[in-house]
Amino acid sequence: MVFNYFIGLVEFSQCFIYLNEYYFNSLEHYCIIVIVIVIVIVIVIVIVIVIVIVIVIVIVIVIVIVIVIVIVIVIVIVIVIVIVIVIVIVIVIVIVIVIVIVIVGMDSNFNIVEDIVIKMDLDIKLTQVLN
Repeated sequence: MVFNYFIGLVEFSQCFIYLNEYYFNSLEHYCIIVIVIVIVIVIVIVIVIVIVIVIVIVIVIVIVIVIVIVIVIVIVIVIVIVIVIVIVIVIVIVIVIVIVIVIVGMDSNFNIVEDIVIKMDLDIKLTQVLN
């Protein structure tokens, strides 16, 4: 295989020698065809390489965009979870404060009512004693 490659290179270089010497025969046409084929192959290879590079760049850009979108979605989900937790904590604190205020208020109201009844009772007894 390698030997055939070197024979091809030798034949290709001979084409240039024949063209330079203006050797007009069937070999010249063969050389021109070989040169055109090689130029076309090189152009096709360059175009394929450029297309592959562009496709790789586009794939990398798409992957980066997807990663950024996933990171943003995760950040938004974490923020929403934190906000929900804070709201639940605030609601629980408010409910506890309201319950404590109601219980303390009921106790203090009950004590106030008790004090009023005791004072009224004392007033009644005092009035009876004075009369």
